[in-house]
Amino acid sequence: MLRSRLPNGLVILGKAYIALTVWAVYLTLEVSGLFDPKRGVRSVGKFMSILECLLPTRLEATFLAISSAVCGWVSFAIGGIDLPLQWLFIFAFIDYVTGTIAACKAGNWVAKESFTGFMKKLSIFVMVIICHGIDVVSQVDFMRSSAILALSLTEAGSVFENIEAMGYGYLIPDFLKKGLKKLQNKTDKLFEGTERNDKTNRH
Repeated sequence: MLRSRLPNGLVILGKAYIALTVWAVYLTLEVSGLFDPKRGVRSVGKFMSILECLLPTRLEATFLAISSAVCGWVSFAIGGIDLPLQWLFIFAFIDYVTGTIAACKAGNWVAKESFTGFMKKLSIFVMVIICHGIDVVSQVDFMRSSAILALSLTEAGSVFENIEAMGYGYLIPDFLKKGLKKLQNKTDKLFEGTERNDKTNRH
């Protein structure tokens, strides 16, 4: 019940911190020789002193609290970190990396343009937040999923272009290029048909 009330970002961050803490405790005890698999912990005092060192300081605790709040808000505003959104993030990340590599290989990499590209990637998720807000207000689950689909197709097409700019375009099968192009065209036609129906209903 408690987990269902927590934002996804807060739950993920909490699990990661707990896993890292347990792993760090075990590794520290094993390296220091304080842990024996048969006898357990040899010295409780030394174990407690090591555990105190692993606990977060006031600054670290403040940072974790702020990070949890930000992750929770982003998870709430963007409609949850579901699988389609995860793949959109993967496509955007690959596009940014391959674009940087292609620019470096061509000798056209500029720090300012790289920062601009990074801000464009952030704007993608801002658009998803806006579309999710529209869905919530209108009580229709359409805008967010459509935006993720269209943006994912755009990012995937940009990845192909970057690979071609790197000189490895021959590695991309033709059916992938044609399939992506057809899917983009079908998506565009779907949105055009939706827009026409809206205009017809208004008249």
